[in-house]
Amino acid sequence: MMKKIKNIRELQEAKTEILKRQNESESRIRSNWIDLKEAMMPRNIIKETLNETAMQKTEDVLTSDSLLKNTMMYGLTLLAKMVTDKVGDKVGNWIKKKS
Repeated sequence: MMKKIKNIRELQEAKTEILKRQNESESRIRSNWIDLKEAMMPRNIIKETLNETAMQKTEDVLTSDSLLKNTMMYGLTLLAKMVTDKVGDKVGNWIKKKS
């Protein structure tokens, strides 16, 4: 609830505050309007739709027990085994040379 205005100075302060809030509101409305116009452009709608579809498909592939996921996991496991074998051989050769 607003307090009672008792003199002309308080009236001027209230008027200034109201004008300030009006300017801020108009600025926010302009900014929101620009954002809305940008979001409603056909290229942005298409881009957003494709991004959402791609993200959903990626989540589905990674969370489901799919052939692609299994193949990728097998490949990564094989790669990790090859790297550890190679490092093991190098360390073994290095230890033999030091002995």
